[in-house]
Amino acid sequence: ARRAELGIPVDAPVVGWAGRLVPIKDPDLLVAVAAATLERSPETHFIVLGDGRLRDPLTRAVEAAGITRQVRVLGWQEDLATHYGLMDLLLNTSKNEGTPLAAIEAMAAGVPVIATAVGGVPDIVEDGVTGLLLESRDASQIANRLCCLLENSEQRQKMSSCAQARARRYSSRALVDNMDQLYRQLLADKHLPGVAQWIDVGSPRDSVPECGSRPPEATEAPRGPDTTR
Repeated sequence: ARRAELGIPVDAPVVGWAGRLVPIKDPDLLVAVAAATLERSPETHFIVLGDGRLRDPLTRAVEAAGITRQVRVLGWQEDLATHYGLMDLLLNTSKNEGTPLAAIEAMAAGVPVIATAVGGVPDIVEDGVTGLLLESRDASQIANRLCCLLENSEQRQKMSSCAQARARRYSSRALVDNMDQLYRQLLADKHLPGVAQWIDVGSPRDSVPECGSRPPEATEAPRGPDTTR
């Protein structure tokens, strides 16, 4: 339904871009890559998700490049999942990144990521496995790699499965488990195994409430070791 609303043909490949429209995200490179891609693959469509002070300049750059029919600047979208579902690939053009949340979200949706190899991106995107890492910022070279992947549906499908599997590492459940393991290791290093046992009794991992659920009613604290944290 959303594809039809945007006027994107059912069989058209879709490349997404998501993030703040600010200089460090380099939306100018996005426009250059889109223009170079469309010279080779004119049936491709781009959707840009996000807002920021460069949104108007980006829109003007798209118009100046004559690619408004294939590049849609959609602004901030509340329903990100639906838009990730439209994408065949996510493009990241940042000059620097910490932890690229858009890449993690896209991978969780099974979308391979093509990203500049900056900051924390290589910790998230595994080159040739969950997507492609770009050492060059040359638009033509990036467009060439993007088109090659769009034309290889088998490779994209493999990357999609691997991306979803890797994204599970960053789920809330995984983060809780990793923190639990870290505390246990620290306690073991300090030779305090008894404290770890109190953690098991007082707060087993299986009892961690899901997001949005109400916490259990408060009860009188048991006598003995203090299990509050």
